[in-house]
Amino acid sequence: MGNTESLRILLASTNIPELYTWAAVHYIAFAHLVGGILIAIGLLTRVAVGFQLPILLGAVFLVNLPQGFTFLNSELWASLLILVLLIVFFISGSGPYSLDHQMRGRRKSAQQE
Repeated sequence: MGNTESLRILLASTNIPELYTWAAVHYIAFAHLVGGILIAIGLLTRVAVGFQLPILLGAVFLVNLPQGFTFLNSELWASLLILVLLIVFFISGSGPYSLDHQMRGRRKSAQQE
């Protein structure tokens, strides 16, 4: 978030119009900040992953893949790994130690009373 100029230059190299580049920079910063926190604490996990998936798809296919599908392109492999993990979280949802799970447990116990 502190170096949005380099992100803008990186996005400009993908032939995206200038207006969309600035919108994408702000979307990426907001989605990573808020979405990352939500995923980490397990609150609205699938929604947060849904906002992260377009960013990672763009990172893999628009930014890193044109640089080459080699072992030397470590950013591509990191982006692919994170993309796979996001897909796993999207399918499986939040785990037993998440806030979503705790809130569901409290809701069920309140309904039984």
